[in-house]
Amino acid sequence: MSGIDTEPTKEDMVFDTNENDDNIFEDTIRGMIHGIFIGDSLAMPVHWYYNIKQLKRDFGKKGITKYEKSVHPFKGSIMNLSDTGGGGRGNDKGTIIGDIINHGKKKYW
Repeated sequence: MSGIDTEPTKEDMVFDTNENDDNIFEDTIRGMIHGIFIGDSLAMPVHWYYNIKQLKRDFGKKGITKYEKSVHPFKGSIMNLSDTGGGGRGNDKGTIIGDIINHGKKKYW
């Protein structure tokens, strides 16, 4: 700004209001949502890893650097201990997780 009593110039404005503002806002929101999906997709194969040695053994020294298929079966995962008939730990004889929550895809659990 050139002075206290002067109006700010266009260069002084952080945001220039014009007809494209709505498009810029929508594009920003769309980019954030896509970023969430991309981050979730990249993290999915290693979601239950708590040991860096195991992660490096399964995905290489650099870890996850691209989209990867998850390791199956994944030894040490708490998912293998989940009670498919209810909540918490138990057996895999139930059908709530496989038939209801995962819509008939229990074999992939």
